Amino acid sequence: MIFSRLPKSINGAKSSRSASSLGHHLSTRPGQILGSRFEIVRQLGEGQHSTVWLATSDDGPKALKILTDDVTSLQGKEAFELEVLKNVASAQSTLRYKRLLQLEDHFKFSGEHGEHLCLVTEPLGPSLLNVQSTVESKRLPLPLVKHVTRQLLEALQVLHDQCHTVHTDIKLDNILFRIGPVSKNVEIKPAAFGDEDIVLIDFGTAMPHGVPHTRLIQPVALRCPEVITGCAWDCKADIWNLGCIVFELITGQHLFKPKAIASYTAEQYHLARIFGTFGTFSTEDVPQNMLNFFQHGQHFEKFFNSRNLKLAAAVEPLDVILKIYNVYTPELSVFLNAMLQILPDDRLSAKRLLSLDWLQ
Repeated sequence: MIFSRLPKSINGAKSSRSASSLGHHLSTRPGQILGSRFEIVRQLGEGQHSTVWLATSDDGPKALKILTDDVTSLQGKEAFELEVLKNVASAQSTLRYKRLLQLEDHFKFSGEHGEHLCLVTEPLGPSLLNVQSTVESKRLPLPLVKHVTRQLLEALQVLHDQCHTVHTDIKLDNILFRIGPVSKNVEIKPAAFGDEDIVLIDFGTAMPHGVPHTRLIQPVALRCPEVITGCAWDCKADIWNLGCIVFELITGQHLFKPKAIASYTAEQYHLARIFGTFGTFSTEDVPQNMLNFFQHGQHFEKFFNSRNLKLAAAVEPLDVILKIYNVYTPELSVFLNAMLQILPDDRLSAKRLLSLDWLQ
């Protein structure tokens, strides 16, 4: 497995179909033939760096992810999606259950503004976000949450331990069910997905975890302490990410809602809430081992004085929050706390989390 070099960030700019730092999307339409054998049927999705289309071929329906011309040119230099997908395909080749998106083919297609990398995969069904949005309370049935969590941990075990890669962007709309693309007219109900396999998709910002990274990653509300403070991060960032998602699926609420207050930034408020929720100490006196870790962060002085946080939050600890939502069990508390430790080295790996009682 080879990664060319550390990337610069390709995130953060606004999406545009005109010339920009993100380049151009390929002009694509139903009936168009790409790669000599894929006929475009309809669009499935769109992001800053790509569009996704349902296509037909002699081998049946396929999903085509078409990257912008700029991101195509960065592959193997500052972006690694193709390399990661190749590594994943190799790692999963002998596995019966493939929890990570499996690359079947890839090719380049020349457009008006340059070449576009096209990634061919199986077409998948609705996302976990689609399913959650059908429930007014946003709470999913507990058996479904455990089923999804178990399979996501299986996905991360392969991604982290065999592919040595950090996903960096685990969120509900990057978790799809393997039931084929659903028509817009089909009603989506959580009860219908209790036994369906999930697939973790979108490796556009995935990174090798054998070297230090400090660039900004993750959805804002799901960011771990080391990312917020500009410290080096690794695969344990994904574990924090997943812990926040499990809490959300069980309670229907975000664990953290960063917002600016008074003279403090949303990031300062976010970190204060994290320390208030998971610190077993007074936030007026942060333990030395934590200070030692965060002192290496690019933004240490923004968040900390010599011995404490600049902004302290008087919030309920996790167990009390779980009881407020009437979802507390000792097993759930142990499971979430194992993922949501302030220091990344204190979080359990995907492999160890799979053995905890809450999932049994």
